[in-house]
Amino acid sequence: MGGAYGPKVNNVFSAPDSVTVNNTGGSAEVVEANFDNRRGLILTNTHASKIIYLGFGQDAVVGKGIVLFPKAIYDMAINDFYGGSIEAIADSDGATLAIQEVVGP
Repeated sequence: MGGAYGPKVNNVFSAPDSVTVNNTGGSAEVVEANFDNRRGLILTNTHASKIIYLGFGQDAVVGKGIVLFPKAIYDMAINDFYGGSIEAIADSDGATLAIQEVVGP
């Protein structure tokens, strides 16, 4: 039986993780690899003052793409998930990106 918004889906969450996002040499780094069973993703910039930029399937570039301001959250919903690699770069070294992935049943 479905809920008010559709059928119930029993998704599984990965273990919470975090990575340090830098700007060493202006190069982005992969923070999530390709994953065909990804059904959602929650990314949080936990830093109090640094900004993180995301690139989906492409290099992340400072000042472009999806921007995570300090304490901001990006929530990739089940209806707009992306299974490719995700790159990140910060406006300066030492930002932290918290990650939790939703995987299909």
